[in-house]
Amino acid sequence: MLNFIARIISIVFNPLIVLFPIPYLLVYKTTYDIDYSIQWALISYIFMALVAIFVFSGVLMGYFTDFDVSKRQQRSSLFLFSFITTIIYVVMLFLLKGPEVLFVAIGGMILGLVILAIINRRLKASIHVATISAVISAVGLIYGGPFLLAFSLIPLIAWSRVKTKRHTSLEAIVGGIVGTFLTIIIYIVVKKII
Repeated sequence: MLNFIARIISIVFNPLIVLFPIPYLLVYKTTYDIDYSIQWALISYIFMALVAIFVFSGVLMGYFTDFDVSKRQQRSSLFLFSFITTIIYVVMLFLLKGPEVLFVAIGGMILGLVILAIINRRLKASIHVATISAVISAVGLIYGGPFLLAFSLIPLIAWSRVKTKRHTSLEAIVGGIVGTFLTIIIYIVVKKII
């Protein structure tokens, strides 16, 4: 029963699902323009869908063993594809004069991908835990108040990744540290610049 619950938690808190509301929330918080926020959220979803299609296709073709890309050796191609997709997204943001907050968010994602790719050489850090930690940290820092309660989800996601045997405790902890501290550092740097 606990394995089933852990698997459901892992599915519900998949990085792409967790990231889904972020473009809208970030743009809306800085512009308070619903239409503009929806426009940039939809554009962002195209690039998120490309990563999902890449993983889905990789599983169907047998290149990835599962949708979590659980094997460390298989992750380098996911990181490379995500990096290239992100660079194209940044170019599009620049050409279309997109919202500055998305440049900051994408800069953080690129830095996170680089850090996780480096860590991945020795340890398979949990992308699930890194993503939920980054998202909760960002939303908590930006919106404050009751959103800070969401930090309690981080240990739950870490538990689910360990319980489903996708990660060790150390890998889940490293993912949480990377996601949280990277977000806090970017937030502090942006606050000092602005």
